[in-house]
Amino acid sequence: MRSLRLLFLSLFVTMYAPMAMAQQTSLSSQVVQDMLDALPGPSIKRLTKDPARFIEEGTMLILGYGQDGSIGVQGIENYIALKRAKVRAREIRRFDLADLNGDGQITRAELDVLMATERASARGRLLIGFTKSDLNEDGILTDVERRAYGEAKALEEVDEDEEEILKSILKLDQDDDGRLSIPEMIVALEMLEQKV
Repeated sequence: MRSLRLLFLSLFVTMYAPMAMAQQTSLSSQVVQDMLDALPGPSIKRLTKDPARFIEEGTMLILGYGQDGSIGVQGIENYIALKRAKVRAREIRRFDLADLNGDGQITRAELDVLMATERASARGRLLIGFTKSDLNEDGILTDVERRAYGEAKALEEVDEDEEEILKSILKLDQDDDGRLSIPEMIVALEMLEQKV
């Protein structure tokens, strides 16, 4: 995994560093300070902890959810929505395996059959999830309860703080077009690193 990351970073530097250097028209210290002031604390913490990872994640976000080499609010919102949808689906799917008779409801007896085949950590997650999902405590999970649990887990894993951090990357936009390109991100992060 580490060698793959190093390969990615070397390709990244080869492709985008020259563009970033060409774009770097010495940002004034006031512009850099404005960027620092606009970024939430958790974003600054992530940036200073591991700048290379921040750049890697930002690049993946731009290339995966942006258009024409940059990303705007809609691209980030699409990423957040998809990430939450994946969590929701994972949590619902986890219980679908326990619906042994296919009636759309999961009893504790059905869950016990599934839990017997799982490793200890998975058994714990299943039991905790079942207990939290069973809103009316009748020992039966309905489709509505599973979906509500999936939604709650999605909002827990991609919470408002994570959403704010993801959207804050747009504060690195230097030409005020509402979109962030990879070269803009590199230049801004280099300047921010010097300041922080």
